Amino acid sequence: MEANKRTKKAVSLESIVFLAVMGGITWYLASTFGMIKMINTAMNTAYSLLMETVLYIMAITTVTGGIAGLLTEFGVISLANKLLNPLMKPIYGLPGASAIGVMSTYLSDNPAILTLAEDSSYKRYFKKFQLPALTNLGTAFGMGLIVTVFVSAIPDPLGRTFVPAA
Repeated sequence: MEANKRTKKAVSLESIVFLAVMGGITWYLASTFGMIKMINTAMNTAYSLLMETVLYIMAITTVTGGIAGLLTEFGVISLANKLLNPLMKPIYGLPGASAIGVMSTYLSDNPAILTLAEDSSYKRYFKKFQLPALTNLGTAFGMGLIVTVFVSAIPDPLGRTFVPAA
């Protein structure tokens, strides 16, 4: 009987209140703007979000993924690992090898840490209790370069960007 108190009913007063509130908001907007204009505005907003934001981020992801591959291939990630090694233990309580996880997830995306976490030669640097922290590193630093490029490319009201063109 005690376990049933923790479950939620499928249909409750909450469902009816939600429908009433959403119906009221929809009715108010439709009566103010007109139903066709309201739907048209919603569709134009969705289209703009998809075309101007999502596809832009996807293009940045493709380019930064290629750059990350080049940096990995030519040893830049390993160099960064050596340079960041003294910082990782005091900041995160992890061995210096975790710096390569930070760099690879920053340059690509969260799942980049998974390939490292499955590599036995990489896992030997970690104690057993430290391995789950790699997932947190992936979440904390994933898509970092993508977001950095995206945010730095957003123009201000005068049309200038954070990084001016050459």
